Amino acid sequence: MLNTLLSITVSVLFVLLCIIYPLGMLKFSDTAREKKRKSMDRSLRKIHKKMGIWIIVIALLHGIAEIKAGNLEGMASGKICFLLLILLFFSYGLKRFLKEKWMIVHRILAVITVIAVIIHIGGAL
Repeated sequence: MLNTLLSITVSVLFVLLCIIYPLGMLKFSDTAREKKRKSMDRSLRKIHKKMGIWIIVIALLHGIAEIKAGNLEGMASGKICFLLLILLFFSYGLKRFLKEKWMIVHRILAVITVIAVIIHIGGAL
């Protein structure tokens, strides 16, 4: 039960973190829809760092709960996903050194993380 709740929570957080970039690029000609999109984009960007920290915490708890439940089949891919989340977190620290180029590193890591998470979830189903 707890492991399912944690896996759903981490999945929702992951989707919210991932939609920020495409949401920012999307534009609507309809004024009402565009206003809604901008509001959602602004809200998600405002809490992006906090969600990033929370996803690491909840992913760790998810891994612990799965181990305690004896579900070990996704453990290797889960560890890779967790490591990639940690690298994404630390890539923010590169901002000071790389200026605008840190975002390129962050986005590349994000794409790799998305692929790893898809493999992880696909293997766990």
